[in-house]
Amino acid sequence: MNASAPTPTAGCGGSLIIFDLPEPCRILELGCGVGNLWVENADRIRPTWEITLSDFSAAMLAKTKANLADAIITTFNLDTGYEILARHFARVQVDKQANMLHITDPEALTAFCLSITRSAIPDQSHPAFATYVAQHVQAHGGTLQIAKDAGLFVAMKG
Repeated sequence: MNASAPTPTAGCGGSLIIFDLPEPCRILELGCGVGNLWVENADRIRPTWEITLSDFSAAMLAKTKANLADAIITTFNLDTGYEILARHFARVQVDKQANMLHITDPEALTAFCLSITRSAIPDQSHPAFATYVAQHVQAHGGTLQIAKDAGLFVAMKG
């Protein structure tokens, strides 16, 4: 966030403790997850900061919006990216592409789902959820296909 600020000692998923940023400033966080950095530091967000959060997962961004309902934060994704970039660049091009995940490993899918729904699925329900996922993958011929939106923004100043 700031090249002159000390490197935070927290590990992945930890909080950034130092916000030595100019005012006003624009912040872009890529891979914001559910916005925990900003939730944990909401009292440090200044009204002069323009904060844009981005994550590949629409579900993560939806949770981010819910977590930060009182903050003035914009989410950047395929639906909002053009409008956000057009405020700062003369030309913006969006190249949307269909993308499909082919999942054959029910254990990996279960681990991923549980990592993003920590509080939604109680610990005692994890084995039943894992069984459900394995049966669902098997019922679809051993491969579960999940459609995802993907794309590329190209923004030019002049």
